[in-house]
Amino acid sequence: MKARPRARRDVLNVSRRSLLSGSCAVIAGGLLVWALSSLTAPYAAAASSMGTRPSGAFMTASVRSQGLAQSSTPVGWSVTPSPNTRAALNILQAVAPVSSVDVWAVGYTSNQITDSGLIEHFNGFNWSVVPTPVPGPFANSALRGVSAVSANDVWAVGNVSNVGIISSARSPERLLRGHSRFPSRLSHQQASQANTLIEHFNGFSWSVVPSPNTSLAVNTLSSVLAISASDVWVVGYARGTGTNALDVPLIEHFNGFSWSIVASPNPSGTTSNNLELLSASSASDIWAIGDISSANSSSGEFETLMEHFNGFSWSVVSSPVPTGSLLNDVDGLSVISPSDAWAVGWSVSAGSSKSIAIVQRTLIEHFNGFSWSIVASPNMSSVGNMLDGVAALGPNNVWAVGAWASSGLASPGAGYTLVEHFNGTSWSLMPSPSPPGTLDSELNAIATVPFSSTQAWAVGDTNNSSTSPNGVATSATTLVAHLAPLPLPPAGYDIAASDGGVFAFGSAVFHGSMGGRPLNKPVVGAAADTVSKGYWLVASDGGVFSFDAPFYGSMGGRPLNSPIVGMAATPFAGGYWLVAADGGMFSFGDAPFYGSMGGRPLNSPIVGMASTFDGGGYWLVAADGGVFAFGDAVYHGSMGGRPLAKPVVGIATTSNMGGYWLVASDGGVFAFGNAPYHGSVPGLLAAYGLEIGSPVVGATMASNGTGYWLVTAAAGVVSFGAAFYGSMLGRALNGAVVAISTG
Repeated sequence: MKARPRARRDVLNVSRRSLLSGSCAVIAGGLLVWALSSLTAPYAAAASSMGTRPSGAFMTASVRSQGLAQSSTPVGWSVTPSPNTRAALNILQAVAPVSSVDVWAVGYTSNQITDSGLIEHFNGFNWSVVPTPVPGPFANSALRGVSAVSANDVWAVGNVSNVGIISSARSPERLLRGHSRFPSRLSHQQASQANTLIEHFNGFSWSVVPSPNTSLAVNTLSSVLAISASDVWVVGYARGTGTNALDVPLIEHFNGFSWSIVASPNPSGTTSNNLELLSASSASDIWAIGDISSANSSSGEFETLMEHFNGFSWSVVSSPVPTGSLLNDVDGLSVISPSDAWAVGWSVSAGSSKSIAIVQRTLIEHFNGFSWSIVASPNMSSVGNMLDGVAALGPNNVWAVGAWASSGLASPGAGYTLVEHFNGTSWSLMPSPSPPGTLDSELNAIATVPFSSTQAWAVGDTNNSSTSPNGVATSATTLVAHLAPLPLPPAGYDIAASDGGVFAFGSAVFHGSMGGRPLNKPVVGAAADTVSKGYWLVASDGGVFSFDAPFYGSMGGRPLNSPIVGMAATPFAGGYWLVAADGGMFSFGDAPFYGSMGGRPLNSPIVGMASTFDGGGYWLVAADGGVFAFGDAVYHGSMGGRPLAKPVVGIATTSNMGGYWLVASDGGVFAFGNAPYHGSVPGLLAAYGLEIGSPVVGATMASNGTGYWLVTAAAGVVSFGAAFYGSMLGRALNGAVVAISTG
């Protein structure tokens, strides 16, 4: 699937004189700043403050919020360190922010025999495990939902049971890769009794609160919604014993004094029906979602179940079924208003071949005030995708989290976190925070910080060990991800020439160069060290030259099938990648190898690369505009197979990695994903009959995270959607310019 390129020819309202004089002209409220010459710019900018550098968190996805009362600040996901107990399994199932410095998460731990509830807390600086009360009368407990009214009024729910390994009540949550990593529900064969579990935090400590149970043997709670101190709801299911016992929905309410069971509709007496999640826009607009399945829930015959409370009673609301679906389920819910609600999950359909018998795709449904409908949603994998949670920062800024698997459903395999975003028009894939070096990661829930337009938390688990023969993971650790404003790059750029000369502008600092020194081969690329603010240069023979940046190795003096054409650094300067014209990749330092095009047929040679901001992947771009994504780099489209006036020479990514720009040698710009299009050189020149004089040779993301700078071989800098800091145009150069990087 290829994204449609944006037009690269514009007619802009700017005077001919401003272009010819070389002065800066601000166009359309600052959307474009043009400067081919810079007679007043310094030869090399003086040393100045470089601004605040990124913290130790790995930024992995972001978006610019849109819509009424929403922030325009770029935001991004990062993995936040979270503690674990000594138990082999540590799973977080739900999260509830009270404020930006007061966040709760709950789940369970297991040593494969006994389970215990797990509560963790974030105090604005770090996460810690909080003592959890030991409920009776059974040895096993788990928490699956959490909700807060205030800092001293927090609720958590789950169940206690006479069997271990009770895991998540959301039965279809785990990717259907042959086996679930964790058992999905209380086993029909094992569980002879289970009681509801409700715990409360009063600002000082957690305590168990008495909660009712049905007359059935098994009672479990999956979600809690605290609307006020005297209005709290929980949902789950109850079931008898025996292989063919049926689940019935369970709803309970707290009125400020005690809990009581509330009548809940049951769609059918011949199927199992359970409720898994709650969300509301007010006390009279509450939704609960779950699933309908056959008598033996392990058979996997799931359909979505949706119920609504209007302030007086609960009722079942019909929900759509995806065309061709064998089974489907919703696991995440976010109610924005009475006419705007989202539910996310997954659906399964038959595969196209014997090798791919079943395909699991994301499922997103929307309520418009009258009915639910299925909304188109993207998938990362062709065989295994699922969404577990959804939360809204605003009506045009909605996030969904889950997991995807590249190995498909036939056998257990590596899984990765999945993040998707709705911008008011459509859903798109976003790079997601999967911890490096893990085999299987999943985000189980997401919640936004109250009164914030930029912050959210997601929780789940990650596994870096193999599974047991029955497909159940033998170990897992907690996973916490935070959505927060992104630090912006420094306000400046470095220009590198083929003779190794370097020229710094704006806040970029000159750290040295190879200018005037002998080189075996010309310099072809550069990359910035975001920690030391130094930089690296790379020559076509793979030689690397470090300036106030660590040297991790090079390909200098080693045989290459094709010359090196570019480089990119890891997020915190622990390593770098080199890319050759044949698509071969060479990793140094902590830069992981995610794959290459080396040895594969290419229609045109590779001309450049860009890395993701978390260091979890990279993109390669060919001269014909073809784009190749590796690791967690998301493919947003390309110009491969489409006519080009001039060849593509480089690629630059947005600060949120939700998109990228391709730039051609004539200055044509092609925007993909959520990369904003601010203009191109042909569009500006066409209006005034001007010539660029020398080809564009490179591009980089501008300091504001959404604009871009282009550089020509003659050292002219063209700035789109960002400030202009100067160039070397019109000055004598010993070598042609080959690259530009954000300083």
